Amino acid sequence: MTLGCHGRDAPKAPAAQAPAAQAAAESKSPAPPEKPQPSGPTDRAAAPANPEPVAKPAPPLSDGTPDQLLALKAGNEALARQDSAAALSSFIEAFDGPTTGASISAGLAAAELHAQAGRDAEAGAFYGRLLQMAPDIAEIRFTAGRFYSGSGQAEKAVEELEKAIALQPDFLPAYPLLGGVLAATGAAGQSAELMLTYETRLKLLIDKLGDPGVAGASKVPIIDVLALIEDDRATRALIAAVAGNSVHARLAAADALSHDPDPAALEAISKAALAETDPIARRALTASLKAAKQRFDAGSRHPEPKMPTPGGR
Repeated sequence: MTLGCHGRDAPKAPAAQAPAAQAAAESKSPAPPEKPQPSGPTDRAAAPANPEPVAKPAPPLSDGTPDQLLALKAGNEALARQDSAAALSSFIEAFDGPTTGASISAGLAAAELHAQAGRDAEAGAFYGRLLQMAPDIAEIRFTAGRFYSGSGQAEKAVEELEKAIALQPDFLPAYPLLGGVLAATGAAGQSAELMLTYETRLKLLIDKLGDPGVAGASKVPIIDVLALIEDDRATRALIAAVAGNSVHARLAAADALSHDPDPAALEAISKAALAETDPIARRALTASLKAAKQRFDAGSRHPEPKMPTPGGR
């Protein structure tokens, strides 16, 4: 489940993507089937301090209606040409209709655009609607918590971030943010315990991602999580996955790194694309390489702002 960007991109409105998978109007060719791999170890038991899910995550949403997908694509294209007004209009259009991956992604993007423009009331209204539409999606809880943290609403931020972790204990982006909010409100002990849990879970996920005995399809959800956190260890793990033997993990990691303006990420995707022998996978890697180069060039010209600190922008 991705927001469509690496953690470094979080402050700016990303090209909107569906929570469970990218809701792009342009379909990608499926990855070639992998050769059978020996069954890997099952997930290790969580550390005693780790929370357990209080409910099963919501089932995947449909991609969206044709109108929603077209409007979402138009919004992403407007963002690419830095036309925020047109992007917001398209995202609001895509937000209309049934609850789908496209409508959720568009609502998140619209809320972020409002927040960037200082329209906190409008942004808060979008988050309120999103939480009603899909209360069991950890990503929405996290994104709302990040907004509340940045707008000085610490109590609301803690509530939403705790719910995100309760829904999906391995949703690592929520841990550092919640820890920062707790520390800022004087709950230093809780913050320290939370960060210890983060370190434990991060190591488990990175170890599993690098385990050759784990099937590639099982690594894709891990890549989705690592792509959302601002941690050099996660970036290094994604770079290693791009060079790995699993085509599923290779393509997913390249797609994740394509949103990261890191020269090491660009180099890793370039090497993977050159070395790829399967034509379908090579096309996907080439597309990721193109996106990574565009992001790298844009980041070089316009350094991206840092994430707001808890309790202030």
